[in-house]
Amino acid sequence: MSPFLDDRGRLFGKVSVVDLFVVVLLLAAALFGYVRFAGGDSDPERFRLTLVVERLRDANMVQFKAGDLAKDDGGTELGDVVSVSIQPTITEVPTADGRLMSAESIVYSDVVIVIEGMGRASSSTISAGSVPLRVGRNITLIGPGYEVRGQIRGVELIGE
Repeated sequence: MSPFLDDRGRLFGKVSVVDLFVVVLLLAAALFGYVRFAGGDSDPERFRLTLVVERLRDANMVQFKAGDLAKDDGGTELGDVVSVSIQPTITEVPTADGRLMSAESIVYSDVVIVIEGMGRASSSTISAGSVPLRVGRNITLIGPGYEVRGQIRGVELIGE
């Protein structure tokens, strides 16, 4: 055998190679977990999140209002609702001659909700708690009296 490994597979006759591999693997997993979930060392920064809820029935609209605390379905506080705007949903309807025409829905509306909160920014994303806020991501928004699923359309850092 070599001077490093003995006939039982131990380094210098003391430590098993398999045990050493397991310890290194556990340390790597712990380091990954710390980097992934610790939230980084950056200071919290103020962000503005624009969320669009499409095709919402008009009866649900009365629940949204500025000043509400918005959370995601995991309970993470995203921030305070600062504005809510309602726009009619544009749908395609067939005409008598078989073409499609865009028209405003009489049943559904799209709601644009703007939320401001505190989060941590990295080089690749802004996060509220452990929730990465990325454009295009679907997120369930929970507030007093409502729970809706919308899509993030904008995330930006704002000054104090």
